[in-house]
Amino acid sequence: MPAVARLDTVIKYLVLAFAAVMGFSRGGIHTVVWLLIVAAAIRFCLRPFPIPLDKDLKRAMLLFFGALALATLFSSDIAASLRFLGLTIVKILPFFIVLAFVKERKVAEQATIMMAGSILIGAAIVICQGLNGKFRVGGTLGVMDFAGIVGLLVPVLLVKAFEEKTGRALQILFVMAAVAAMVAMMFNGTRAVWITVVVSCVLYAAVSLIVNGRRGRWATLTVCVMLAATAFTFATSADLNKRLQSIADTKVKSNHERLIMWQSAAETFLDNWLMGVGPATLPTVALSPEEEVRLRHNPTYGHVHNNLLQILSESGIGGGVAYLFLFYTIIKTAIKKMQQAVTQSWALIASLCTVDFLIHGIFDYTFNIPTIMYGYWFILGLAYVNLSPE
Repeated sequence: MPAVARLDTVIKYLVLAFAAVMGFSRGGIHTVVWLLIVAAAIRFCLRPFPIPLDKDLKRAMLLFFGALALATLFSSDIAASLRFLGLTIVKILPFFIVLAFVKERKVAEQATIMMAGSILIGAAIVICQGLNGKFRVGGTLGVMDFAGIVGLLVPVLLVKAFEEKTGRALQILFVMAAVAAMVAMMFNGTRAVWITVVVSCVLYAAVSLIVNGRRGRWATLTVCVMLAATAFTFATSADLNKRLQSIADTKVKSNHERLIMWQSAAETFLDNWLMGVGPATLPTVALSPEEEVRLRHNPTYGHVHNNLLQILSESGIGGGVAYLFLFYTIIKTAIKKMQQAVTQSWALIASLCTVDFLIHGIFDYTFNIPTIMYGYWFILGLAYVNLSPE
């Protein structure tokens, strides 16, 4: 077998390996991603070829990275901004690798099965930690990483469970994995992901009811039962109920700090609206004495728990507009493809995962969490493989 063919096979199995570990192993995710990058780089050098990237998405990505690069030129710390730019490219590379090297659509289906198995393992670990009396747990992934992966995988599992071509055995697997992920989500306690999962479930149920006929009714009924069971659990658990009510309580420490951070980011943007202060340089911006007093008890300051505000303050109006345009392009393409039966399922997955990523990014700086970024762009890569023409 030629070296190119061997490398293609290696990359395919590494793609499946990523899906197999993304639900429970942070180390596994990072290891597989770097193996993928190295293997893909060698393969591309041996025989270069054009990546089949949708022209609208190509334009949006060029605009986004162009805005970041321009802001970097005017950064107060160019080295830090260049490092951020490079790391951001690395976090998005799973998308390009999947799009370039996954030639058979059945690989995407196999990856979905692997993802279901991986989140079952991750959820089992988190549930065991929860049953042992712990709260705010994340298994072997970590609290924030596990929460982000759950937010991404629940819509994938629900859509694939009720896809017309899905057999009974796989349907049971996908539903079981989605239920386990939602149970683990309660023990995880990340409120932003509670919101994203509920939103994605409601959106999926509504769309499925409209476009999928009888199978859509079963999907909607299943989602309603899952949400009802979740609501009952929250209503009967004092800890969960208290945590849920804290979402809108500005006196809660984490909520109060977020409001201060958002205000500080907005002020920084208004003072540096054209080019921002430079990617990854917000922690070095001098704070007023009042802000220092308000934030001195918060050791995590350095990001503002909001993707858009972080990008606006660091990259200016151009970076913010480019960020919004990038995800607008993804959702627009997904909605367009949702109208075609052959691409409907993966288009729905792309749109729901993007909505989840954006909502989560209102409350946390997910753009700088590698595990979540790898997971999102990996799933989006699988979706675009199935959205492109045969």
